[in-house]
Amino acid sequence: MTKQIEQTYRLKFGFSFLFNALIGIGIFGFSIFLLLSFNIDATVIIIASLLATIGLTTILLTTNYLLRSFHSQIQINHNNDEFEIRTSEKTKAYKLTDVVSIDITEQRSIGLYGFDFDFAKYTFADGKYCIVTNFMTDSYYLPVGLKPNLRKLIIPIIRDKTNV
Repeated sequence: MTKQIEQTYRLKFGFSFLFNALIGIGIFGFSIFLLLSFNIDATVIIIASLLATIGLTTILLTTNYLLRSFHSQIQINHNNDEFEIRTSEKTKAYKLTDVVSIDITEQRSIGLYGFDFDFAKYTFADGKYCIVTNFMTDSYYLPVGLKPNLRKLIIPIIRDKTNV
């Protein structure tokens, strides 16, 4: 009897999503609190602007990752050698050997501070690709013999969506 080995990536409203959203809203809210509670001078404006920028960036990144993860599901079946991508429009199946490159982008933390944003882009032999975010999984599938391209960015925006 063989063991069925499958991995399914789909949007999970977990700790990472909730943490990023709450931190962004909290920092942005604190910047508004500063503007409303203190006499407005150059120092308050600079601090409130900095906090608002950090809060809005976090909120926008969370929204970006949520939109890229929302209508897609990836299922990897090792026994059948299958990589299946389902979107709201269609379903496409590939062989695991059709994966030609993996680009993993992580957020570079600034000092001790960093948020939890990362994603993987799986490119297939026909040029199509799919995006898997950290809102879908904690670990990415790496085919045997294929080394991922790692990048670290301060603001890891997902510009493309799954195009299968």
